[in-house]
Amino acid sequence: MNFYLPSNLDLEGIVKKNPPDFKFNNTQCKYLLNLIYSIPIQNKSIELVRNYTPIYSKLLKNKIPNYALYYQYLENNGVIEINNSYNLGRSKGYRYTEVYQGEIKAERIHCKKVKKYIQKDCKYCRKTEVRYYHLMRWLSEGLVIDLEKARGYNQKLLNLKLQGILPKDKNKRGFNKDPMLQYNTAEILFLKIQQNDFLPSVDNTSYRLHSPLTQIKSEFRNFITYKGKRLISLDLKNSQPYISTVLFNPLFWTPNSTFNIFKINSNKVIEYYKYIVCTTLSHMWENFANTQYQHGFERYSKIVENGFYEYMKELLSSRLGEAYNAKEKVKETMFLVLFSKNGFFYTNEAAPKRVFC
Repeated sequence: MNFYLPSNLDLEGIVKKNPPDFKFNNTQCKYLLNLIYSIPIQNKSIELVRNYTPIYSKLLKNKIPNYALYYQYLENNGVIEINNSYNLGRSKGYRYTEVYQGEIKAERIHCKKVKKYIQKDCKYCRKTEVRYYHLMRWLSEGLVIDLEKARGYNQKLLNLKLQGILPKDKNKRGFNKDPMLQYNTAEILFLKIQQNDFLPSVDNTSYRLHSPLTQIKSEFRNFITYKGKRLISLDLKNSQPYISTVLFNPLFWTPNSTFNIFKINSNKVIEYYKYIVCTTLSHMWENFANTQYQHGFERYSKIVENGFYEYMKELLSSRLGEAYNAKEKVKETMFLVLFSKNGFFYTNEAAPKRVFC
């Protein structure tokens, strides 16, 4: 397990030149610095405002009660900048000063206490390894990255974006992403793969397994091999609607069909789906044998087969008189339709939901 810090950061030299006026621990200080890059890597839903990483103070206080003194010391010595306005939500924001926005170095962590901090941040535990062994077993020393070529390509992308030859990437709100921050994020993930520092986690929303291999941009996987063999990428189109056609199929809930719920190798998943269908979706359960339901299911399956989001794009555009050109916009709208509260219905923002009434 490693810290990932600016390669030109000499924390020991700074401390020797300007001794802190409080009880100072180098490892704890490096942990606090490590969060500036690790938090947005682990949580892609966080949108950085002017590259400040929001860090929730209550979580820090449980680990390092005097964390604010460390950050203030680092700011006073030109290592970081702090956004004290709380315009990032409930948290202050932290970022490196321009001097320390260059190359990244990996530094081994020897303190067991700090290792536990990082494992807790990643929601990592031994049970994760056991439960997801069928996925985790591939995250081994067999994965090798050509660091020189990956870094060369990363540098080329940075230069092209800074020169305006390549357009800057956009975040979900349509704002430009910072090329330097993207460069540093990629450098950290390169080093994590090289050091076999995967520390995977499973999120509580979609139950996906996240690791440096999934967090890295797809084009960089061209520089990764597994036991000398190149990686390939398989993308299941319309994956969620596609999988839902299995759940909506009455045969899936009967033990005599070729593929059914009872053949899933997880009692927890079986009980979860039975609970959802028998309680929350009890009306659907009652209508499984209904001819009208059967026809509706067949029509839905055909839509998914031909392209669910393409169909919804045309439907939403025609019904609402608004262009839905980007697939991401269609997906966000469908998430709103499917997962927003029932009370969210009569406002202008809920117009897409009324299309399906």
